[in-house]
Amino acid sequence: MRLYGREVSLWRIAAFSALAAAVIIAAWMLLPGSLMRMLILGLVALPAACYLIDRPEILFYMTTFIIFSNADIYSPIPVFQSFAIFTAVSLVLAVVRGRKFVFIDRRFTILLAAFLLLAFQSNAVARDIDTALHVFGELSKVIFILIIVTQFVNDRKEFRRFLVVIVAAVATSNLLPLVVPVPEAYADPALIGSQGVIRYRGLILEPNAIGFLQVFCIPFYLFLAGVYRKPFIARWVLVGALVVSIGVIVLSFSRGAFVAFALLFLLLLYTERRNKAVMIPGIVLIVIVVLLVPPSYIVRVGTILDALSDPSVDYPMFTRLVTSRVALQLGLANPLTGVGMGNFLVHAPRYTSFPLVVHNVPLLIFAEMGIIALGVFVGIIAVNIKILRGLAGRRDDGEASLLGRMLFIQQAAVLANAMILPALYDHSFWYTLAMPALAAFAYRSRTGGR
Repeated sequence: MRLYGREVSLWRIAAFSALAAAVIIAAWMLLPGSLMRMLILGLVALPAACYLIDRPEILFYMTTFIIFSNADIYSPIPVFQSFAIFTAVSLVLAVVRGRKFVFIDRRFTILLAAFLLLAFQSNAVARDIDTALHVFGELSKVIFILIIVTQFVNDRKEFRRFLVVIVAAVATSNLLPLVVPVPEAYADPALIGSQGVIRYRGLILEPNAIGFLQVFCIPFYLFLAGVYRKPFIARWVLVGALVVSIGVIVLSFSRGAFVAFALLFLLLLYTERRNKAVMIPGIVLIVIVVLLVPPSYIVRVGTILDALSDPSVDYPMFTRLVTSRVALQLGLANPLTGVGMGNFLVHAPRYTSFPLVVHNVPLLIFAEMGIIALGVFVGIIAVNIKILRGLAGRRDDGEASLLGRMLFIQQAAVLANAMILPALYDHSFWYTLAMPALAAFAYRSRTGGR
Protein backbone atom coordinates (compact mmCIF):
# COMPACT_ATOMS: atom_id res chain seq x y z
CA MET A 1 0.00 0.00 0.00
CA ARG A 2 1.33 3.47 -0.94
CA LEU A 3 0.65 6.57 1.18
CA TYR A 4 2.01 10.00 0.21
CA GLY A 5 4.29 8.29 -2.32
CA ARG A 6 5.74 5.80 0.17
CA GLU A 7 5.19 2.13 0.74
CA VAL A 8 3.35 1.52 4.02
CA SER A 9 2.89 -1.90 5.56
CA LEU A 10 -0.71 -2.87 6.20
CA TRP A 11 0.47 -4.94 9.16
CA ARG A 12 2.09 -1.86 10.71
CA ILE A 13 -1.12 0.16 10.25
CA ALA A 14 -3.14 -2.66 11.82
CA ALA A 15 -0.70 -2.88 14.76
CA PHE A 16 -0.86 0.85 15.44
CA SER A 17 -4.66 0.81 15.14
CA ALA A 18 -4.93 -2.09 17.59
CA LEU A 19 -2.60 -0.32 20.04
CA ALA A 20 -4.65 2.90 19.82
CA ALA A 21 -7.88 0.95 20.36
CA ALA A 22 -6.37 -0.83 23.38
CA VAL A 23 -5.28 2.50 24.91
CA ILE A 24 -8.75 4.00 24.40
CA ILE A 25 -10.48 0.95 25.92
CA ALA A 26 -8.09 0.95 28.89
CA ALA A 27 -8.65 4.67 29.43
CA TRP A 28 -12.40 4.17 29.21
CA MET A 29 -12.27 1.47 31.90
CA LEU A 30 -9.70 3.02 34.26
CA LEU A 31 -9.94 6.82 34.02
CA PRO A 32 -12.58 8.93 35.81
CA GLY A 33 -15.37 10.24 33.61
CA SER A 34 -14.11 13.84 33.72
CA LEU A 35 -10.61 12.85 32.57
CA MET A 36 -12.08 10.63 29.88
CA ARG A 37 -14.10 13.54 28.52
CA MET A 38 -10.97 15.69 28.46
CA LEU A 39 -9.07 12.93 26.64
CA ILE A 40 -11.78 12.60 24.00
CA LEU A 41 -11.98 16.36 23.55
CA GLY A 42 -8.19 16.47 23.24
CA LEU A 43 -8.22 13.81 20.52
CA VAL A 44 -10.98 15.63 18.66
CA ALA A 45 -9.18 18.98 18.99
CA LEU A 46 -5.76 17.66 17.96
CA PRO A 47 -6.23 18.04 14.17
CA ALA A 48 -7.53 21.60 14.63
CA ALA A 49 -4.59 22.40 16.94
CA CYS A 50 -2.12 21.14 14.35
CA TYR A 51 -3.78 23.35 11.74
CA LEU A 52 -3.94 26.49 13.93
CA ILE A 53 -0.47 26.35 15.48
CA ASP A 54 0.93 28.02 12.34
CA ARG A 55 -1.90 30.55 12.13
CA PRO A 56 -1.67 32.87 15.17
CA GLU A 57 -3.98 35.43 13.55
CA ILE A 58 -6.91 33.00 13.55
CA LEU A 59 -6.20 32.06 17.15
CA PHE A 60 -6.04 35.75 18.09
CA TYR A 61 -9.45 36.47 16.56
CA MET A 62 -10.95 33.43 18.28
CA THR A 63 -9.54 34.56 21.64
CA THR A 64 -10.85 38.10 21.08
CA PHE A 65 -14.28 36.72 20.24
CA ILE A 66 -14.36 34.69 23.47
CA ILE A 67 -13.28 37.70 25.56
CA PHE A 68 -16.07 39.97 24.35
CA SER A 69 -18.84 37.41 23.86
CA ASN A 70 -18.27 35.22 26.93
CA ALA A 71 -19.68 32.42 24.77
CA ASP A 72 -17.36 29.93 26.45
CA ILE A 73 -19.89 29.60 29.28
CA TYR A 74 -21.60 27.04 27.03
CA SER A 75 -18.45 24.91 27.04
CA PRO A 76 -18.34 21.98 29.51
CA ILE A 77 -14.69 22.81 30.27
CA PRO A 78 -12.86 26.17 30.64
CA VAL A 79 -11.46 27.18 27.24
CA PHE A 80 -10.47 30.84 27.47
CA GLN A 81 -7.13 30.35 29.20
CA SER A 82 -6.31 27.48 26.83
CA PHE A 83 -7.00 29.70 23.82
CA ALA A 84 -4.94 32.57 25.26
CA ILE A 85 -1.96 30.32 26.00
CA PHE A 86 -2.24 28.58 22.63
CA THR A 87 -2.31 31.99 20.91
CA ALA A 88 0.79 33.08 22.82
CA VAL A 89 2.64 29.86 21.93
CA SER A 90 1.69 30.22 18.27
CA LEU A 91 2.86 33.85 18.30
CA VAL A 92 6.21 32.91 19.89
CA LEU A 93 6.74 30.24 17.23
CA ALA A 94 5.96 32.81 14.54
CA VAL A 95 8.49 35.26 16.06
CA VAL A 96 11.14 32.51 16.19
CA ARG A 97 10.49 31.85 12.51
CA GLY A 98 11.01 35.49 11.60
CA ARG A 99 7.81 37.40 12.43
CA LYS A 100 8.68 40.89 13.69
CA PHE A 101 7.71 41.67 17.28
CA VAL A 102 5.94 45.03 17.35
CA PHE A 103 6.17 47.79 19.96
CA ILE A 104 3.44 50.43 19.85
CA ASP A 105 3.52 53.93 21.38
CA ARG A 106 6.53 54.19 23.71
CA ARG A 107 4.81 56.51 26.18
CA PHE A 108 1.85 54.22 26.64
CA THR A 109 4.08 51.16 26.95
CA ILE A 110 6.26 52.76 29.64
CA LEU A 111 3.26 53.99 31.63
CA LEU A 112 1.54 50.61 31.39
CA ALA A 113 4.70 48.85 32.62
CA ALA A 114 5.02 51.38 35.46
CA PHE A 115 1.40 50.83 36.51
CA LEU A 116 1.88 47.06 36.59
CA LEU A 117 5.09 47.45 38.62
CA LEU A 118 3.41 49.76 41.15
CA ALA A 119 0.47 47.36 41.40
CA PHE A 120 2.87 44.54 42.25
CA GLN A 121 4.75 46.72 44.73
CA SER A 122 1.53 47.52 46.61
CA ASN A 123 1.22 43.85 47.52
CA ALA A 124 4.14 44.26 49.93
CA VAL A 125 1.78 45.99 52.39
CA ALA A 126 -1.26 43.79 51.76
CA ARG A 127 -2.78 42.26 54.86
CA ASP A 128 -4.52 39.55 52.82
CA ILE A 129 -1.63 38.52 50.57
CA ASP A 130 -3.52 35.65 48.91
CA THR A 131 -6.25 37.98 47.69
CA ALA A 132 -3.67 40.56 46.64
CA LEU A 133 -1.73 38.07 44.53
CA HIS A 134 -4.93 36.71 43.02
CA VAL A 135 -6.12 40.18 41.98
CA PHE A 136 -2.66 41.05 40.67
CA GLY A 137 -2.82 37.87 38.62
CA GLU A 138 -6.13 38.95 37.12
CA LEU A 139 -4.69 42.34 36.15
CA SER A 140 -1.58 40.66 34.72
CA LYS A 141 -3.75 38.40 32.54
CA VAL A 142 -5.59 41.39 31.09
CA ILE A 143 -2.32 43.19 30.29
CA PHE A 144 -0.84 39.97 28.89
CA ILE A 145 -3.74 39.78 26.46
CA LEU A 146 -3.17 43.45 25.51
CA ILE A 147 0.46 42.65 24.66
CA ILE A 148 -0.79 39.92 22.32
CA VAL A 149 -3.26 42.39 20.76
CA THR A 150 -0.44 44.78 19.84
CA GLN A 151 1.02 42.13 17.54
CA PHE A 152 -2.08 41.78 15.36
CA VAL A 153 -3.24 45.35 14.64
CA ASN A 154 -0.24 46.64 12.73
CA ASP A 155 -2.11 48.38 9.92
CA ARG A 156 -5.56 49.76 9.26
CA LYS A 157 -6.77 46.63 7.53
CA GLU A 158 -5.92 44.50 10.57
CA PHE A 159 -7.36 47.15 12.91
CA ARG A 160 -10.70 47.19 11.09
CA ARG A 161 -10.81 43.40 11.13
CA PHE A 162 -10.08 43.47 14.87
CA LEU A 163 -13.01 45.85 15.46
CA VAL A 164 -15.31 43.68 13.33
CA VAL A 165 -14.50 40.68 15.54
CA ILE A 166 -15.25 42.73 18.68
CA VAL A 167 -18.56 43.95 17.23
CA ALA A 168 -19.54 40.40 16.21
CA ALA A 169 -18.67 39.12 19.69
CA VAL A 170 -20.70 41.80 21.47
CA ALA A 171 -23.67 41.17 19.17
CA THR A 172 -23.40 37.46 19.98
CA SER A 173 -23.34 38.22 23.70
CA ASN A 174 -26.42 40.40 23.30
CA LEU A 175 -28.54 38.08 21.17
CA LEU A 176 -27.47 34.47 21.71
CA PRO A 177 -29.25 34.07 25.10
CA LEU A 178 -32.51 34.90 23.31
CA VAL A 179 -31.99 31.85 21.09
CA VAL A 180 -30.02 29.46 23.31
CA PRO A 181 -30.72 29.81 27.05
CA VAL A 182 -27.63 30.20 29.21
CA PRO A 183 -26.59 27.11 31.20
CA GLU A 184 -28.65 26.55 34.31
CA ALA A 185 -25.66 27.27 36.57
CA TYR A 186 -25.68 30.89 35.31
CA ALA A 187 -29.42 31.37 34.94
CA ASP A 188 -30.23 33.23 38.19
CA PRO A 189 -32.14 36.40 37.23
CA ALA A 190 -31.21 39.92 38.32
CA LEU A 191 -34.24 41.66 39.78
CA ILE A 192 -35.28 45.17 40.79
CA GLY A 193 -37.84 44.29 43.42
CA SER A 194 -39.20 47.81 43.86
CA GLN A 195 -40.22 47.91 40.18
CA GLY A 196 -40.88 44.23 39.57
CA VAL A 197 -38.56 44.04 36.53
CA ILE A 198 -35.92 41.52 35.46
CA ARG A 199 -32.67 43.06 34.28
CA TYR A 200 -31.19 41.65 31.08
CA ARG A 201 -27.72 40.14 31.53
CA GLY A 202 -26.88 38.61 28.15
CA LEU A 203 -23.88 36.30 28.23
CA ILE A 204 -21.94 38.72 30.43
CA LEU A 205 -24.22 37.65 33.30
CA GLU A 206 -24.19 41.00 35.11
CA PRO A 207 -26.50 43.89 34.13
CA ASN A 208 -24.09 46.74 34.85
CA ALA A 209 -21.25 44.91 33.10
CA ILE A 210 -23.26 44.26 29.94
CA GLY A 211 -24.34 47.91 29.89
CA PHE A 212 -20.67 48.90 30.26
CA LEU A 213 -19.80 46.66 27.31
CA GLN A 214 -22.37 48.42 25.09
CA VAL A 215 -20.90 51.83 25.91
CA PHE A 216 -17.48 50.45 24.99
CA CYS A 217 -18.70 49.06 21.65
CA ILE A 218 -21.07 51.73 20.31
CA PRO A 219 -18.27 53.98 18.93
CA PHE A 220 -17.02 50.99 16.92
CA TYR A 221 -20.42 50.60 15.24
CA LEU A 222 -20.31 54.25 14.24
CA PHE A 223 -16.76 54.08 12.93
CA LEU A 224 -17.29 50.88 10.94
CA ALA A 225 -20.55 52.24 9.50
CA GLY A 226 -18.57 55.22 8.22
CA VAL A 227 -15.88 52.99 6.71
CA TYR A 228 -17.83 50.07 5.24
CA ARG A 229 -20.18 51.75 2.79
CA LYS A 230 -20.09 48.76 0.45
CA PRO A 231 -21.74 46.35 0.33
CA PHE A 232 -24.86 48.34 1.09
CA ILE A 233 -26.14 45.76 3.59
CA ALA A 234 -23.02 46.16 5.79
CA ARG A 235 -24.03 49.58 7.07
CA TRP A 236 -27.56 48.43 7.90
CA VAL A 237 -26.23 45.40 9.77
CA LEU A 238 -24.11 47.76 11.86
CA VAL A 239 -27.05 50.09 12.43
CA GLY A 240 -29.13 47.10 13.52
CA ALA A 241 -26.39 46.03 15.94
CA LEU A 242 -26.28 49.59 17.29
CA VAL A 243 -30.02 49.57 17.93
CA VAL A 244 -29.69 46.21 19.69
CA SER A 245 -26.94 47.62 21.94
CA ILE A 246 -29.11 50.58 22.88
CA GLY A 247 -31.94 48.16 23.62
CA VAL A 248 -29.62 46.11 25.83
CA ILE A 249 -28.69 49.26 27.78
CA VAL A 250 -32.38 49.88 28.37
CA LEU A 251 -33.13 46.26 29.32
CA SER A 252 -30.14 46.11 31.65
CA PHE A 253 -31.66 48.98 33.69
CA SER A 254 -28.10 50.13 34.38
CA ARG A 255 -28.13 53.74 35.47
CA GLY A 256 -24.38 54.01 35.00
CA ALA A 257 -24.67 52.83 31.41
CA PHE A 258 -27.49 55.33 30.83
CA VAL A 259 -25.37 58.24 32.08
CA ALA A 260 -22.38 57.10 30.00
CA PHE A 261 -24.55 56.63 26.90
CA ALA A 262 -26.12 60.06 27.34
CA LEU A 263 -22.63 61.58 27.52
CA LEU A 264 -21.54 59.55 24.50
CA PHE A 265 -24.55 60.70 22.51
CA LEU A 266 -24.08 64.38 23.38
CA LEU A 267 -20.39 64.23 22.48
CA LEU A 268 -21.27 62.51 19.22
CA LEU A 269 -23.72 65.25 18.27
CA TYR A 270 -21.14 67.91 19.17
CA THR A 271 -18.15 66.40 17.37
CA GLU A 272 -20.21 65.51 14.28
CA ARG A 273 -22.38 68.65 14.29
CA ARG A 274 -21.34 69.50 10.73
CA ASN A 275 -21.92 65.94 9.55
CA LYS A 276 -25.55 65.63 8.47
CA ALA A 277 -25.11 61.89 7.99
CA VAL A 278 -24.74 61.66 11.79
CA MET A 279 -26.90 64.55 13.00
CA ILE A 280 -30.12 63.55 11.25
CA PRO A 281 -30.01 59.86 12.33
CA GLY A 282 -29.07 61.06 15.82
CA ILE A 283 -32.18 63.20 16.13
CA VAL A 284 -34.32 60.38 14.73
CA LEU A 285 -32.76 58.00 17.24
CA ILE A 286 -33.66 60.31 20.12
CA VAL A 287 -37.27 60.34 19.00
CA ILE A 288 -37.34 56.54 18.65
CA VAL A 289 -35.80 56.01 22.09
CA VAL A 290 -38.24 58.40 23.75
CA LEU A 291 -41.21 56.68 22.09
CA LEU A 292 -40.18 53.06 22.63
CA VAL A 293 -38.53 52.87 26.06
CA PRO A 294 -40.77 51.16 28.62
CA PRO A 295 -42.23 53.27 31.44
CA SER A 296 -40.35 51.19 34.00
CA TYR A 297 -37.06 52.34 32.48
CA ILE A 298 -38.12 55.98 32.70
CA VAL A 299 -38.88 55.39 36.38
CA ARG A 300 -35.46 53.78 36.78
CA VAL A 301 -33.70 56.77 35.19
CA GLY A 302 -35.76 59.13 37.31
CA THR A 303 -34.27 57.59 40.44
CA ILE A 304 -30.97 59.22 39.46
CA LEU A 305 -32.46 62.65 40.17
CA ASP A 306 -34.00 61.40 43.41
CA ALA A 307 -30.66 59.98 44.51
CA LEU A 308 -28.81 63.20 43.67
CA SER A 309 -31.26 65.27 45.70
CA ASP A 310 -31.25 62.88 48.68
CA PRO A 311 -28.77 59.94 48.45
CA SER A 312 -30.11 58.38 51.65
CA VAL A 313 -33.34 57.35 49.87
CA ASP A 314 -31.40 55.26 47.32
CA TYR A 315 -29.47 52.39 48.91
CA PRO A 316 -27.09 51.68 45.96
CA MET A 317 -26.28 55.38 45.56
CA PHE A 318 -25.83 55.86 49.30
CA THR A 319 -23.48 52.88 49.64
CA ARG A 320 -21.40 54.04 46.69
CA LEU A 321 -20.97 57.47 48.22
CA VAL A 322 -19.98 55.92 51.54
CA THR A 323 -17.48 53.50 50.01
CA SER A 324 -16.04 56.32 47.88
CA ARG A 325 -15.44 58.33 51.04
CA VAL A 326 -13.81 55.28 52.66
CA ALA A 327 -11.55 54.79 49.63
CA LEU A 328 -10.45 58.41 49.89
CA GLN A 329 -9.71 57.95 53.61
CA LEU A 330 -7.72 54.78 52.98
CA GLY A 331 -5.74 56.45 50.23
CA LEU A 332 -4.91 59.46 52.40
CA ALA A 333 -3.88 57.17 55.25
CA ASN A 334 -1.63 55.08 52.95
CA PRO A 335 -0.63 57.54 50.19
CA LEU A 336 2.46 55.84 48.75
CA THR A 337 1.52 52.18 48.44
CA GLY A 338 -2.18 52.01 49.27
CA VAL A 339 -3.45 49.03 51.24
CA GLY A 340 -2.62 46.43 48.61
CA MET A 341 -4.54 45.10 45.63
CA GLY A 342 -7.85 43.52 46.55
CA ASN A 343 -7.47 44.62 50.16
CA PHE A 344 -10.05 47.42 50.18
CA LEU A 345 -12.62 45.13 51.82
CA VAL A 346 -10.07 44.05 54.42
CA HIS A 347 -9.61 47.63 55.68
CA ALA A 348 -13.02 49.15 54.91
CA PRO A 349 -14.78 47.74 58.04
CA ARG A 350 -12.78 50.21 60.12
CA TYR A 351 -14.81 52.98 58.48
CA THR A 352 -18.11 51.44 57.36
CA SER A 353 -20.27 48.36 57.80
CA PHE A 354 -21.10 48.06 54.08
CA PRO A 355 -19.25 45.00 52.66
CA LEU A 356 -18.96 46.53 49.17
CA VAL A 357 -15.96 47.44 47.05
CA VAL A 358 -15.77 51.05 45.91
CA HIS A 359 -17.54 51.66 42.59
CA ASN A 360 -15.01 54.17 41.29
CA VAL A 361 -11.85 53.19 39.42
CA PRO A 362 -9.63 56.21 40.29
CA LEU A 363 -10.53 55.98 43.99
CA LEU A 364 -9.98 52.22 43.97
CA ILE A 365 -6.50 52.75 42.50
CA PHE A 366 -5.77 55.44 45.09
CA ALA A 367 -6.93 53.27 47.99
CA GLU A 368 -5.27 50.01 46.93
CA MET A 369 -2.13 51.19 45.06
CA GLY A 370 -1.41 54.72 46.21
CA ILE A 371 -1.00 58.20 44.76
CA ILE A 372 1.88 57.33 42.41
CA ALA A 373 -0.14 54.59 40.69
CA LEU A 374 -3.06 57.02 40.41
CA GLY A 375 -0.70 59.55 38.83
CA VAL A 376 0.45 56.96 36.28
CA PHE A 377 -3.19 56.16 35.50
CA VAL A 378 -3.92 59.86 34.93
CA GLY A 379 -0.78 59.98 32.77
CA ILE A 380 -2.14 57.19 30.56
CA ILE A 381 -5.35 59.17 30.03
CA ALA A 382 -3.36 62.35 29.25
CA VAL A 383 -1.23 60.49 26.69
CA ASN A 384 -4.38 59.02 25.14
CA ILE A 385 -5.95 62.47 24.76
CA LYS A 386 -2.80 63.76 23.07
CA ILE A 387 -2.72 60.78 20.71
CA LEU A 388 -6.40 61.18 19.83
CA ARG A 389 -6.05 64.90 19.19
CA GLY A 390 -3.36 64.13 16.65
CA LEU A 391 -5.38 61.32 15.09
CA ALA A 392 -8.61 63.34 14.90
CA GLY A 393 -6.72 66.29 13.40
CA ARG A 394 -5.48 64.33 10.38
CA ARG A 395 -6.56 66.38 7.39
CA ASP A 396 -4.96 63.98 4.92
CA ASP A 397 -6.83 60.92 6.13
CA GLY A 398 -10.58 61.08 6.72
CA GLU A 399 -10.75 57.52 8.07
CA ALA A 400 -8.04 58.18 10.66
CA SER A 401 -9.74 61.42 11.68
CA LEU A 402 -13.11 59.68 12.11
CA LEU A 403 -11.45 56.96 14.20
CA GLY A 404 -9.79 59.57 16.41
CA ARG A 405 -13.11 61.28 17.07
CA MET A 406 -14.92 58.01 17.82
CA LEU A 407 -12.18 56.84 20.18
CA PHE A 408 -12.25 60.19 22.00
CA ILE A 409 -15.97 59.71 22.56
CA GLN A 410 -15.30 56.17 23.74
CA GLN A 411 -12.63 57.33 26.20
CA ALA A 412 -14.94 59.92 27.74
CA ALA A 413 -17.98 57.63 28.00
CA VAL A 414 -16.12 54.57 29.34
CA LEU A 415 -14.21 56.66 31.90
CA ALA A 416 -17.47 58.28 33.01
CA ASN A 417 -19.02 54.84 33.47
CA ALA A 418 -15.92 53.64 35.32
CA MET A 419 -16.48 56.41 37.87
CA ILE A 420 -19.51 54.49 39.14
CA LEU A 421 -18.41 50.88 38.55
CA PRO A 422 -15.56 48.71 39.91
CA ALA A 423 -14.28 48.19 36.34
CA LEU A 424 -10.54 48.22 37.07
CA TYR A 425 -10.02 44.58 36.03
CA ASP A 426 -12.51 44.56 33.16
CA HIS A 427 -11.12 43.74 29.71
CA SER A 428 -13.22 46.45 28.08
CA PHE A 429 -11.74 49.08 30.38
CA TRP A 430 -8.13 48.25 29.53
CA TYR A 431 -8.88 47.81 25.84
CA THR A 432 -10.32 51.33 25.94
CA LEU A 433 -7.10 52.65 27.46
CA ALA A 434 -5.02 50.83 24.82
CA MET A 435 -7.12 51.75 21.78
CA PRO A 436 -5.55 55.19 21.08
CA ALA A 437 -2.02 53.74 20.99
CA LEU A 438 -3.18 50.80 18.85
CA ALA A 439 -5.02 53.10 16.44
CA ALA A 440 -2.14 55.57 16.13
CA PHE A 441 0.23 52.73 15.25
CA ALA A 442 -2.16 51.13 12.77
CA TYR A 443 -2.89 54.47 11.06
CA ARG A 444 0.66 55.81 11.15
CA SER A 445 0.62 56.30 7.37
CA ARG A 446 -2.12 56.69 4.81
CA THR A 447 -0.88 53.76 2.75
CA GLY A 448 -0.57 51.35 5.65
CA GLY A 449 -2.88 48.40 5.19
CA ARG A 450 -4.30 49.58 1.89
